[in-house]
Amino acid sequence: MEKDIFGHLLDIENSAATLVFDAQVEADKRLSAAGADAEKEYKTEYEALIAEFEENFLKEKTAVDDGIKNEYEKFGEYLFALKKDYKKFEDYLNSYFFGA
Repeated sequence: MEKDIFGHLLDIENSAATLVFDAQVEADKRLSAAGADAEKEYKTEYEALIAEFEENFLKEKTAVDDGIKNEYEKFGEYLFALKKDYKKFEDYLNSYFFGA
């Protein structure tokens, strides 16, 4: 009878170990699936943010480029409108380079 009790207890322990192993396998599967889902969601959100940032960057860059172009045009108009005194410029160059 003792052998039957020990045998029965070993069977119960074996069943418990099998249940624990099966539970661990199932937990690993669920964790893996949850990790894959989280990675997929992260990638989707990341790509959406990058697209939004890139769109905003391009808008701002275009605005800055247009502003720079306008400033250069204004400066060019200013330079063109300046009175040019070629004689004075020539005298300055001669004095600078030749000491005359």
